[in-house]
Amino acid sequence: MYFLRFFLGGVFLFCSFIISAEQALMPYVGLDMQQRNMSFKKNYGGNIYSEKSLQNNLYLGFRLNNYFGLEGGYQSSQNTSKQSTVVVGEYVFGQVVDGLNLGVDGFIVTKTSIRTKGPHLNIIGFLPVADGGTQFITSLGITSLTLKAEYKQLADNFLGAYQPQYVTETTRDFLSTLVIPRYMLGVQRKFTESLGFRASFLYEFTSRFKKMVAKNPLSQSDDLLPGDGALRASLRNSITYGLGVFMNF
Repeated sequence: MYFLRFFLGGVFLFCSFIISAEQALMPYVGLDMQQRNMSFKKNYGGNIYSEKSLQNNLYLGFRLNNYFGLEGGYQSSQNTSKQSTVVVGEYVFGQVVDGLNLGVDGFIVTKTSIRTKGPHLNIIGFLPVADGGTQFITSLGITSLTLKAEYKQLADNFLGAYQPQYVTETTRDFLSTLVIPRYMLGVQRKFTESLGFRASFLYEFTSRFKKMVAKNPLSQSDDLLPGDGALRASLRNSITYGLGVFMNF
């Protein structure tokens, strides 16, 4: 929370310095369609979760002058699923798949899903190009990002397809909300005086989601393995590409 207080304090000082009493704020709204590229670390979910997901980003901003502004919004991704086959000897959530019951050539079939969502707040800069209608943009901000990831087993080489009750018993959830830094680079161009489009490249420090402990949804408790510790998942930093429209007021 120290980082959050530091950033919000910086935003307040920034606005106090930039805004003059006689200057009018210039509001705008926008909507982006984005593709998030986010992977789990090797042996901690990296082999069984989808790395790409589509998401929406709705934002509201206020230009404080020709070069700086404040922008806040909300991003929400689709629930993205993936089915995988994991063989004996591979690692899942820091734990090796044991061949005791499956045999040395054994395997398990897994299904995973992942979704992210959360609000964000940014200081944004504008650099006009000579023609006046095109601007390079950059922003530095934070997001309170909620990550929900689910894992379940569907089958193995010994039992075949699992019964629904056993699938439920193997289900594990990872759920966490963290405040993380983010920065964006992009370009935008106006079609008319009030309408335009924006293309963006966003980098978020999602690697702060590390060693997340799995929850057993049946007991709502941490899923601990005797002698081995918890099932854990960790993320890498993410890159998101976006394209959308905005409207000035």
